[in-house]
Amino acid sequence: MAQALKTFLAMHSRLLALARTTNEDLRAHAVPEWGVDAYQCLLEISTHEQRHILQIREVKAASGFPKN
Repeated sequence: MAQALKTFLAMHSRLLALARTTNEDLRAHAVPEWGVDAYQCLLEISTHEQRHILQIREVKAASGFPKN
């Protein structure tokens, strides 16, 4: 679990750095597998990540979730 989190955080940091610093025209780069451009891909990744965070919080808030 620790290694998975470490890898996720490293990839997340790289993606944020790219989004913040790139001078590339992300709208001009296609991502054929998703049927979108690179800008839309970055938006999709961030919203998808947020959805999972909310799901985790929901599970942890459930009455049957262990407190320890």
